[in-house]
Amino acid sequence: MRDYGFGRRDESLESIITAEMKEMVDIRINGPKNSAEQEIVNGELVYMPHFFDVPFLNGILYVLAQCTLPRSEYHRLWTISKGGIKFQRNSDDMGRALSLTPWLKDLFPKWSGFKGLREGNQVFIDFYRDLVQEIMLTQDDAHDRHFLDMYIRKMKQEMQENGRSTFSVDQLLLVCTDYTFPTATAVQMTLTMLVERILYQPGLQERIHEEIDRVVGRDRLPTIDDRNNMPFLEGCLREMMRIEPIVPLGLPHRALKNVQIGGYDVPENTMICINYIHLHMDKDIWGDPENFRPDRYIVDGKLCVAKDKSLPFGAGKRLCAGETYARNSMFLVFATFMQAFRVSTVDGKPLKKLAPRIQGIITTLPEFWIRVTPRNEIAN
Repeated sequence: MRDYGFGRRDESLESIITAEMKEMVDIRINGPKNSAEQEIVNGELVYMPHFFDVPFLNGILYVLAQCTLPRSEYHRLWTISKGGIKFQRNSDDMGRALSLTPWLKDLFPKWSGFKGLREGNQVFIDFYRDLVQEIMLTQDDAHDRHFLDMYIRKMKQEMQENGRSTFSVDQLLLVCTDYTFPTATAVQMTLTMLVERILYQPGLQERIHEEIDRVVGRDRLPTIDDRNNMPFLEGCLREMMRIEPIVPLGLPHRALKNVQIGGYDVPENTMICINYIHLHMDKDIWGDPENFRPDRYIVDGKLCVAKDKSLPFGAGKRLCAGETYARNSMFLVFATFMQAFRVSTVDGKPLKKLAPRIQGIITTLPEFWIRVTPRNEIAN
C-alpha cells in the first residue's frame, strides 16, 4: 500500500482522483443523470460534504483493490459516506459510556449510540464482503493484483501450512473498513469546513482563484506538481487542519509502564490523550492562533513547512498511515473544485457565523447546501 499513496506518491492514483473530480464537476455543470445525483446536486446548489465523497472513496478502492465504481454506481459511495458519518457521530474517542458500561447497548441501544454505531459500520462490512467475495473468485496465487490479493494469498498459505491462520475474511473486512472510514468522512469534512471558512472570510476565495489562475491557468487541471507553487491554497488546507483538527484529542493511548511526562507521574495502564487543540491554539507557538491566517506558513512567497507545528495526523509510531494519501488527495480535490467554481451561500448573503460543530469520534458539522457557480470551461 505504500506504493499507492500511503507513504509514496503514486501518479496512477492521482489520475484516478482527478478523473473522479472531473465527473463531479460535470454533474454540476451538465446536471444530474439520476435520482441519487439529484440528492447531491440541485441546479446551482451542491450538498456538502457529500459532493466531495466520490474522488476520495474511489481513490481508496483503487489503493485496496485496483478498482473504482463507475458513475452509475456512485450511489453506493454516497451510502458508504452517510454510514460513516452516522458511525462517527454516535460515539467519541473515549467510547462514551458504552465503553465502560457495555450493557447499555441492550437496554438503550439508540440512546447509548450502539444502534448508530452498528448501522454505520454495517454499511462498510456489507460493501466489502461483496467485493472480497468477488475478488476471491478470480484470485490467483501466482499473481498479486493488489492488496486484497496479497492478503487472501497469505491467508490461504497459512491454512495450507498450519491448518489455521491469523488472517481471516472477517479480519480483512475490518482492515478495509478501518482504512475507508477516514476517506469516507474526515477528508470531506476538512474540505467542507474550509468551504464554510471561505464563505465566512470571502477574501480567501479571491486569493485562491488568483493563485490557481496564475500557476495552473484554465487550460489544464491542477496536479500534485503544482503544489509547491501554490503556497496559499496549501496554506489554507494546513490552517484548516490546525484551527479545527478533526480529532481534537487524538487517539487514546495507554501507558505500558510507569512513566513521567512533563513532570507528571503517569502510572502504568493510565489512558493518555494528546490535546491537539491546546497545541494548535498555543500563543507562544502561533502568535495569533484564533485567526485563520494561511500566510503564517508562507515565507518569501514559498510554503515553509517548518512553520507548521500542527499535528493533525499525530506523530511518532502511531502517525496516521494515510497522511500522504490525505494531504495529496485533498490538494487535488480542492484545487480542482476551486479552479472550476465560485462558491457562495444559498441566498447569496455573507455568512455571519460558523455552524455549530458536532463532536463524535471525529468533529463534523451539519450537512448544508451551497451555491456553486462555474467560473468558465475547464480542461478536458
